[in-house]
Amino acid sequence: MPTIKQTYSNVEIKMLPNGRKTVRRVYVKNGKGYKSVTKYRKGKRVSSVRKPVHLDHCERIHNGVFVPQLFADCIGFTDFEEGSKSEIFRRCDAGASNENVKEST
Repeated sequence: MPTIKQTYSNVEIKMLPNGRKTVRRVYVKNGKGYKSVTKYRKGKRVSSVRKPVHLDHCERIHNGVFVPQLFADCIGFTDFEEGSKSEIFRRCDAGASNENVKEST
């Protein structure tokens, strides 16, 4: 695999309704890089995920080829389309309390 001696960075900002914003960043330098997704709600940072970019993806980015599903593994619990973080924890707590209750006969 050839060594890549080029720096690449990209920032994508997606404004959503209700004061939400998603920022996606990619940074590649000397064949190594990272990707990050940061979510904001009403101006406050709600979650941030940072992961390394696979070496094959770094090479494709260097060649200018689109990498589908690059940020697919950077999705956390704070997906507001599916439900808020507190709702997920409430559902988990409710399920855990039902399993731990012993029936007395």
